[in-house]
Amino acid sequence: MTEIGLDRLGAKRDNRIYAKSRIIELLQVGFAGRRWQKQTGPFCRAQLAHMEFFMHQQAMQELNERFRRQIPLTDHLGLRISAWDGDRLRMAAPLAPNRNDKGTGFAGSIASLATFAGWALLTLAVEERCGAAQVAVYRSELRYRRPIDGDFEARCCLPDAAQMEEFWQALRDTGRGRLELNVVVVQGDEEKVRYQGAYAVRLVAGLD
Repeated sequence: MTEIGLDRLGAKRDNRIYAKSRIIELLQVGFAGRRWQKQTGPFCRAQLAHMEFFMHQQAMQELNERFRRQIPLTDHLGLRISAWDGDRLRMAAPLAPNRNDKGTGFAGSIASLATFAGWALLTLAVEERCGAAQVAVYRSELRYRRPIDGDFEARCCLPDAAQMEEFWQALRDTGRGRLELNVVVVQGDEEKVRYQGAYAVRLVAGLD
């Protein structure tokens, strides 16, 4: 799998990162210079959660658009990020353009879906926290457990907090990091394929 390039990220991404940091700042210092009392905490958390949901949705839509512009294969295969909440991601694929001669899911399409899902998860997480980055898969392994005979999707999530802190620290110290991700491909709620991919990340300055 070759490196998937990123285009210039533009002002929308910067505004999203600024907005999130500004919300956190307001929650800390309070409106009009007055600290909010603890009893307003649940309301503040609800407002922050709403804004974070909106930003995640915007980031997901922007990355789907970048897929279509930069990686024509994703459009041909019908791959689409269907959910992203800051930790977990789902990417959907229809069977029709991804079937083999037996009428079941083509192994190459399933591998592409799983690889793209891991790449998208890490790209979104890093961009939201650190800004522009290049992400590439350098090792992967798949286990095909059962055939797929309907529309399917990949599901993946970020590793545990200890692994993520080590990863974020590496990015802060060196501008580079590596992370292994697990992805499952399901049809409905039935697991069909397991994927493990190792991804390399490099922060990139000056892509604005």
